[in-house]
Amino acid sequence: RLQLEMSMGGSPDPQKVGQMAEDLYEAEQQWQRMLARMRLADDFQSREYFKVTAAWSERQGESLESVGAMMRWQADNMKAFATGGMPRPPPPGVDLDRLAAKQAAS
Repeated sequence: RLQLEMSMGGSPDPQKVGQMAEDLYEAEQQWQRMLARMRLADDFQSREYFKVTAAWSERQGESLESVGAMMRWQADNMKAFATGGMPRPPPPGVDLDRLAAKQAAS
């Protein structure tokens, strides 16, 4: 919906963007907790699933850590927009041109 508003020349409601940023922060925290539970699990299947997930992520060109960093960065920028702040630079090691090219290709 935000993309639609912006593509039509509109500006998203800062309050809605701020709420979405909070939701994204929570989703990123849940992502980190889930990864930690799988990585530290006592059972083989959970640990194996973590390794498979990490390997798949690497094959896609991203590490699990970079996915979390990008989620936090996006939430930080949404929060900055909502509060009238300046956008944050991307996290170290994140190539925005490569991500845009990958997005355009899919």
